Amino acid sequence: MSDINLSRQVSIERVMRSIATYGPISRASLAKELDLSKQTVSDVMQTLEQRNWVYVTGQTEGHVGRRAITYQINPDCAGVVVVDLGGTKIRACVANLVGEVVVEETISTDSKGGQAVITQITDLIDSLFKASTITREQVKLAVIGVPGVFDEATDHILMAPNIKGLDKIDFCKTLQEMTGLKIIVENDVNLATKGEHWLSEETGLQDCKSLVLIMIGTGLGAGIIVNGELVKGHAGMAGEIGFLPLLGKKDPQMPVLENALSGVAIEKQYQLNTGIDKTTSEIFTLAEQGDSQAIGIVENAVQMLVHIIICLNLIINPDKFVLGGSIGQSAFLNKLLKEQLTKQEWDLPTVYTVKAGQYAALVGGVAIGLEQTQYDLFASSYGELASVRKFVSFQNANSKQLLRAMGEK
Repeated sequence: MSDINLSRQVSIERVMRSIATYGPISRASLAKELDLSKQTVSDVMQTLEQRNWVYVTGQTEGHVGRRAITYQINPDCAGVVVVDLGGTKIRACVANLVGEVVVEETISTDSKGGQAVITQITDLIDSLFKASTITREQVKLAVIGVPGVFDEATDHILMAPNIKGLDKIDFCKTLQEMTGLKIIVENDVNLATKGEHWLSEETGLQDCKSLVLIMIGTGLGAGIIVNGELVKGHAGMAGEIGFLPLLGKKDPQMPVLENALSGVAIEKQYQLNTGIDKTTSEIFTLAEQGDSQAIGIVENAVQMLVHIIICLNLIINPDKFVLGGSIGQSAFLNKLLKEQLTKQEWDLPTVYTVKAGQYAALVGGVAIGLEQTQYDLFASSYGELASVRKFVSFQNANSKQLLRAMGEK
């Protein structure tokens, strides 16, 4: 690649970032902001208009002399598909280039698992495109969050206890062949953690360099960010706290932590204690109403959670802890947890609940998908130079839009 082409690609990337951050903005303002010549900016803007990446929004007001034309990014020139595959539900959306959710849909996960779930995801993506203003041709990438360990070295899911058969099929390759999209697979808790960190500016925690998100729902897991980066570990197993052994437990049905602290575990324990089947939500409601059996089970869950937080703090010592999942977001559980944490001698970080709620994994998927999509669109020429790998990030410009579209539903 010639120096001239590289220089032009750098200019395109810088102009796009500035339009995303400061737009609507005029050519003159771009030249001043970026310290580029007016001719360079004009040439770049001509290229961007030809590619339909920007559009004219109006003219500047209140200036002496000729009014200047202003430009904004065309949000629908490209997009990304995100799928959050859960043990009971599949949530999916199409987001445009500036993080606005164009269309979203939720369905129940097929209990047959395996190939049936892949077919569900494929059909769901087709359904999204039928309802989207962004066409399939404008989307090249899908980010899939899975409730298991994804090994990037082999492109296989190693463990997914909540969806049977998922670890027995070539998940990534099969989805790519069926959808025609490039597929990025990530652990769902990692996606939720990425989403929370991406929205940290909205929560007033923009200086947060590290966090641990503990997800307690159908299963149990944790996502870890240190120095702004997801920690995945060897074979992607970092944060799989649900598989930690329950030391001292002789019950063969309760060998790991997830079998004691999760929605399934809480429902099973209540049934064993009372002979009555109740959902996790019903058990928490009963606990709030004073039911002794329910209170005992919730208090036991809180004690285990306190122990987890203390242990993770000693190992990672993050700036903050975040709780997510249907159980982790329970107001009653968090009330009891706060009471227990204040009794501890440890200097523990503040514990928050996820800002984006049940949409946290989708938010994280959009963040990862946009980074890759914007890189492919605006900085892909850098790929010819092994020493340069620069992602285009429109985070500050888009987090409010994304949060408004999903997190505050």
